[in-house]
Amino acid sequence: MSTDFVYPYLPRLSVDKFPINFCCFEVYYSHSKKGVIRGLHIQGETSKLVTCQRGLIQDVIVDLRPKSPTYKKWIEVFLHDNESVFVPAGCAHGFKTACSSTVLYVCDEVYQPEADTGIRYDDPDIGVRWAWENIKPCIGVRDKRLPSFKEWSEKYGYDRIFV
Repeated sequence: MSTDFVYPYLPRLSVDKFPINFCCFEVYYSHSKKGVIRGLHIQGETSKLVTCQRGLIQDVIVDLRPKSPTYKKWIEVFLHDNESVFVPAGCAHGFKTACSSTVLYVCDEVYQPEADTGIRYDDPDIGVRWAWENIKPCIGVRDKRLPSFKEWSEKYGYDRIFV
C-alpha cells in the first residue's frame, strides 16, 4: 500500500462506552482494485459492521431516516487494515478504494433480494465528495444503474419504515 495517502485520526470507542445491540446473521466480503467506488447500497432494515481487512478505503454513510436530525447528510471515515465502522439500519453505505482493498460486511439481518437497493454514488441531492480525485474512479454496472435519491425515495422511501 502506498504511504502517500493521509487519513484523519479517528478516536476509538470501547464497547462499554458505546454499546450497540447487534447480532450477526450473515457475513460477506468484497475485493476491489484501486479506484473502485461501491454504493451507495441499502439493504432494508439491516445494520452492518464494515471492516477494511486490507487496504485503504473512504467509507461513506448516508442517513436516510426522515425523522433523523442528520437526514440526507453523509459522513466519511477512512479505514485501513482491520479498522471498522458501524452502519445503522436506515443508512446507505458506500466506499472508494485508494488501493487494492478487501472489505468485510457483518450484517444483522438475512439477505433479502427484494430489499437490496441503493442510490447513485454521484447523486447531487446527497453530494458525496469522493476522496483521491487523482485516482480514476471505477464504477460497476450495478452501481451505475442505481436510482437518484429522488427516484429512490419515491419508490422505497424509508418514511414508511423508519419513523
